[in-house]
Amino acid sequence: GQAAVPASVLITIERSPTEDIVRHTRKLVKPMMYILRSYCFMARNIEERGSGENRYGMRVACAGRSIQTPALPGPRPKWMTHLDLQVTLYSDSAKEPPVIEPIQLQLYNINSGQELGKAICIYTHMRQKDNLGNWEPYVLSPQWVKIKGGGFGTKNVGEFLVGFE
Repeated sequence: GQAAVPASVLITIERSPTEDIVRHTRKLVKPMMYILRSYCFMARNIEERGSGENRYGMRVACAGRSIQTPALPGPRPKWMTHLDLQVTLYSDSAKEPPVIEPIQLQLYNINSGQELGKAICIYTHMRQKDNLGNWEPYVLSPQWVKIKGGGFGTKNVGEFLVGFE
């Protein structure tokens, strides 16, 4: 299911000896609903000691929301599915694309209930409509993403084949 991940807030506090400071007017920031579509194909090279009966899953998190695949037996689970994650992104202009949040991928073992590793993906392209109101065509190009884990997050613990839209 979907679980909420706490968001962070950036604030600036200034101190001044006088009260006649010119304050900057705040921009009107609008929340906009988007769907992050994650195409989850498979995992490989999962490095974990234990029995061959381990079941693995992938969790996708973005903008304080997360969703996960069903757990499948390893060592090379094939999900071959897509996950639709509804996220709220904020923009100060209706015509410009919003600030895109990083996407976090996590590899977890359902048997032990622990996270084995994670990766942060930066997605820079957002589909838009043309002047006639038609969506631009989408070309799916999945990539292998290395998952880092271990005590300090430096050890390769596996790879995901994923694509985003």
